Amino acid sequence: MALILSIVETRKGVISQASLGALEVGRQVASARGATLYAVLLLPVYDRLQQDLVAQLSAYRADRVILVTGVQEPPCHGTWVRSLVEVVDRFPPAFLLWGASSLAAELAPYLGIHLKGIYAPLCTIDTEPQLKINWIRPGTRESTEFFEEDLENAVVALVHHGPRRPPAATSEIEVIAIRAGGVDAAGGGITTDGSPGEDVVAVGSSGEDAAAVGSPGEEDRLFSPSGEKTADRTHPRGSEESTLFPVRVVPVAEFPYGSDTVVAIGRLAAGHEDAIAQWCAREEWPLVRLHDGPGPGIGWWKTSVMSMERVILIGCDLEEFELGEAQLPSTARWLCLGCAPIPSETGIPRIRFVSGSLEDTLPQLFEQEL
Repeated sequence: MALILSIVETRKGVISQASLGALEVGRQVASARGATLYAVLLLPVYDRLQQDLVAQLSAYRADRVILVTGVQEPPCHGTWVRSLVEVVDRFPPAFLLWGASSLAAELAPYLGIHLKGIYAPLCTIDTEPQLKINWIRPGTRESTEFFEEDLENAVVALVHHGPRRPPAATSEIEVIAIRAGGVDAAGGGITTDGSPGEDVVAVGSSGEDAAAVGSPGEEDRLFSPSGEKTADRTHPRGSEESTLFPVRVVPVAEFPYGSDTVVAIGRLAAGHEDAIAQWCAREEWPLVRLHDGPGPGIGWWKTSVMSMERVILIGCDLEEFELGEAQLPSTARWLCLGCAPIPSETGIPRIRFVSGSLEDTLPQLFEQEL
């Protein structure tokens, strides 16, 4: 059975919108090909604070989760590449999807070379009436079409939009836990509702998936939802593994607006926040706060931004810009005011910066009809 891998990025315990968009595309491709969709989640540790991540991956329709723990921070080539190579070698994908980000731009080409596949940093993937990849040449309007029969090797593609469908109800999902460096942490199932997992079997223990990934079933270990080991066939009983906790479901608040524009503010907008909030209320636009301090707007970690036509970024420093790049729709038109200098290369294809201080630019912005 073909495997579809979708790489998941998180920031401060929140899955990026681009990653959820890639997972959604992966679901469409997996359904069209009769394949299994694996979400690949790399974390330094997995404990009670990270339980909600697996529940969210279930809600966005992943079939299974590959959980790699013990990964060092910060996420970069030096800390992630060995673990990712291990994952794609053990679970060779037909498609590897990654939400467009600076990390994806750094690592995805390497994985494409390793898999001897097609790297598509800018493309569209259609599943109806048949699977087709429209690979767009960067910097041009030229494109090449690949149909399913043309694909002999893996496709590594970046996805440039967030999720376009609301999440489903969470359900039981299997988790394959791997320790960074090649040691399995657990190959068993973790339920998202805390119910008994006696029917959950470790991936690779039997059937077509075992043949696909080449993992002998005798090496799998099962964990119950309570975190207690129920079977261990790889190490003496004296060996200890980290506990995997049951997943607790926490709903993510959605914007109470039918808006096509989202406004995000950072620390550099201090002193203008009330005026910006009043402007957003007048325009009926949602306001997101990209910092952890007090102030108007919805904290970025409390909401999930769906597809938007326009993003207005006000008073963000470099860290907040990178956070917005990961959490807000990258396919929208971006307008940035009063932001600190950012790298010249960004994953946002349509972005415009307005020079000048917020004292000068905000009154003009408030008067414009956008």
